[in-house]
Amino acid sequence: MKIKDVNVYALEESIVASRFPMDTGKVVDNFEEEVSRIKILTVDEVKKLTATKLAKAELGSGHDCYLKGIIVQANIRYKQYWSMQVQRYNWFNIVSSNSKMHRITELVEKDYKHKENKTAMEVELCNIVEQYKNKEVSIDDVMDYVPMSFELWERATMNYLQLKAVYQQRRNHKSREWQDFCDWIETLPLSFLITESYNEKVELKKLVKELQGQVVDLSEENRHLNLELEQILNEKGRLEGA
Repeated sequence: MKIKDVNVYALEESIVASRFPMDTGKVVDNFEEEVSRIKILTVDEVKKLTATKLAKAELGSGHDCYLKGIIVQANIRYKQYWSMQVQRYNWFNIVSSNSKMHRITELVEKDYKHKENKTAMEVELCNIVEQYKNKEVSIDDVMDYVPMSFELWERATMNYLQLKAVYQQRRNHKSREWQDFCDWIETLPLSFLITESYNEKVELKKLVKELQGQVVDLSEENRHLNLELEQILNEKGRLEGA
């Protein structure tokens, strides 16, 4: 997967808008000034804002809804099976993408024609493309041979709230494609607004697991102490009886 030509819109404006629920006019009346102030803040200063606390809210709670105002567009080179998976998120808005119907022959030749050490699948695809160019097979026959790993470009639109859902669901996905996509999410401006709620949960789970381990260790230690005490008492009783 490759992702490039990324644009992020309305980042500071949405952070300011996160204060609207408690505003009585001060924020909205000085909106531009507030936006300018956010733009010069350091990352550590942004982390102290109400917007950061709201971004950590549970998905679906509504408290983090301002994140949907932060819009992201990017060009993504993807494998076809990944595109099928990402489109299960009905909000994933494809602006435009490569057309296999119009350009599959050129795309195949660009990727595979001069490639050394082609796989058997790639050789077969190149052969079927040549047959299509010679009008020996139909475009449908070519499509049947295009593998799910074949890569195309698309430009897509999404927002920080949507990416927060993806990050929580896919950060530890077994597919390398999803791991790469989540790695890219971490490179976005103020990406902690997307990732921090998940990362804090992970750290909390680790802490709980460690504490549970310590409890188990203490329980085991207590069991041994109780056995030793029982042995001592038994020995004492034997000696007194003698």
